[in-house]
Amino acid sequence: MNKIINKENLKPVLVLSVICIIVAALMGAVNMLTEPVIKDRNEKAIAESLGKVMPGGQFDGESDALKKDAPETISRVYTEKTGKGTVVVLVTNKGYTGKNIGFTVGIDTEGKIVGMQVTQNEESIIPSELKPGGSYGSHYVGAGAKDIAELVTGATVHFTEGAIKSALNDAFVYLGFAENKPEIPRDESEIFALAKELYGEGAENLESYTPTDSVYVKRVYKERGKDAFVAYAFTYSQYGHPEFEFIIKVDESRKVTAINKIVWKVSDPKPEWGYVPPSEEAVDAFFESFVGKDASTVSSVEIATGATNTAGRVREAALEAIEVTVTEKRGPAPRIIGIVALVLAAGAFVGYEIIKRRRTSGK
Repeated sequence: MNKIINKENLKPVLVLSVICIIVAALMGAVNMLTEPVIKDRNEKAIAESLGKVMPGGQFDGESDALKKDAPETISRVYTEKTGKGTVVVLVTNKGYTGKNIGFTVGIDTEGKIVGMQVTQNEESIIPSELKPGGSYGSHYVGAGAKDIAELVTGATVHFTEGAIKSALNDAFVYLGFAENKPEIPRDESEIFALAKELYGEGAENLESYTPTDSVYVKRVYKERGKDAFVAYAFTYSQYGHPEFEFIIKVDESRKVTAINKIVWKVSDPKPEWGYVPPSEEAVDAFFESFVGKDASTVSSVEIATGATNTAGRVREAALEAIEVTVTEKRGPAPRIIGIVALVLAAGAFVGYEIIKRRRTSGK
């Protein structure tokens, strides 16, 4: 046995282990060296973008002192010197991969976007328009706070559009052009409890996720490794109160199995206009008609008469829930550890094979 496990036999394993450690150290060193370079590049991109997102604007390079309650997405704010408006520097990591996306937006004194430009994008796979200096942002020009939710560019930026729009809303709120509404209109523990009740068996293992590609769906509750889930959806009306809230259960085949209405609010009756809102029974029947539907059939749900706008949004939200995507964010450390573990395992396997062959050959 001592002849088999000797220095010569262990040498390949030790060499591979040392190589693995060196590679990990080099990765850390590269990160340390490139970080200041990336930071300088981002600073230059931000400085160059000021005049582009606020055409004809004059800036002295000094940013304003941020308010204490500034959202975490707001990095800096620059006031244009001749009174044209304000440029806000925004950074969000709520996109598809959880990497930073930075952009500057110029907002005039009437609360309208006059220019927008991406200055930083650390996501691994991005379309050309979302690269720093790309064309993304031109479709926002002229939009105000109330227009942002309706602006969607399409599938090319499907997973980052929601994060960008949310950050833009933060800019409007910060400058006083929009109301600072809570992310969700009720305590999350209450929603979690309702989701567990609707989910049934296995509810004690539910975990909360925040989707990145939805307008109406704000939370998803699912078991790790399971495909069934409960989604929570809501939207604010133009008057500032929740127009609807509901939770919906979707099974492994992406089919609705249950739905519970939490809030449903439409306009009051107006006899002089001949307007009559739907009855409670009609609303209940409307929600129940989603059960059994999937992405291909949910559009067949008939809109509740007397609540066209709200019912239409509920149907859109149900479709979002059926198709919702949640991505578990992972930082670089787990990936590095995984690579190290894989290399060590490979080294151990190679070492084992060498020892076994030498033992077989009798050497």
